[in-house]
Amino acid sequence: MTVKLNIVLRRYIKDHESILSEGDSLKKRFSSKEKEGILKSIREKGLKEFTPSIGCDRRVSYPQAKEVFGRSEEILNQLVEENILEKFMIRCVPTCPKDNSILESKLMCPRCGSADIEKKLLIQDPLSRGLRLVSRDQLVNQNVDVKGAFFECRGCGNRFPSPLIKFYCVQCNMEYRLEDVDLMKMSGYRVLEKAVETGKEVEELKTVIREVMEEKGFSLENSMVEGKSGVKHSFDLYFRKVVDGKEHSIGVDIVVRRDKVSLEDLLPSLIKSHDINSYMIVVVMPLSDFSCKQLCLLEKNIFLIEGKNVEEIKKSLEKLTF
Repeated sequence: MTVKLNIVLRRYIKDHESILSEGDSLKKRFSSKEKEGILKSIREKGLKEFTPSIGCDRRVSYPQAKEVFGRSEEILNQLVEENILEKFMIRCVPTCPKDNSILESKLMCPRCGSADIEKKLLIQDPLSRGLRLVSRDQLVNQNVDVKGAFFECRGCGNRFPSPLIKFYCVQCNMEYRLEDVDLMKMSGYRVLEKAVETGKEVEELKTVIREVMEEKGFSLENSMVEGKSGVKHSFDLYFRKVVDGKEHSIGVDIVVRRDKVSLEDLLPSLIKSHDINSYMIVVVMPLSDFSCKQLCLLEKNIFLIEGKNVEEIKKSLEKLTF
């Protein structure tokens, strides 16, 4: 069994070399407890989307994320990786090539460079049917027939079909032409409903597992356990009981997916099982694939509990004897 598991682990590491080589990337992943807390916050506040805002410093921020999580874009991108949010593009904005702040646009006269310009409309008078020029603020009836439009500079009197567009950075006081600016995609983040539903199911499973284990005489303990290697492992739930002076401990991992649970989903639990001196229950919903069942059956200290719903999981747990 050890040889088979080692082969699986080597394949897993090889397939994820790009992630492992980044060092800190794995540390940034959320624990199951953190994910549960995040989903609970999203659910309680009824959040559907996280939309961007441009602040006084001309930077993009996400006020809702800051309020809920204390962090902004960094955590939102992590939640995309965790399949809790999906990212979508709203628009592209011009940014300063020096400091990446969002630029303000300036419309100017192509002849003298003045920003004191006005848009003129050529309209057909509804009464006389004749043509006349008006500015936008002189237009009372919005349903008039507009025959044409141009811009007029109040400084030099120049008339032109379209103004010169330049961009201004309030941070470094620099002015840029369109061809000199950088573009940044401004994105929003949408909450995936299936992730919120999964969070509800995990909470319900935790309640049921705790009830069943307490009926069997176990008490809930700290879910952080130190393994034989000295590494501290986190479980969704951890139980202990003492029988005839002998301590029995069981760690519980919960894996809920919308589709079938894969071997990759169970690998963290399999790795933990080789480093702890206690039994493990891996609760899987809805079902795992065949390779998961094979590996778990060969492990002496793992109980694989599967079910299509919470009720099936409860019945299987009640049949367990330790």
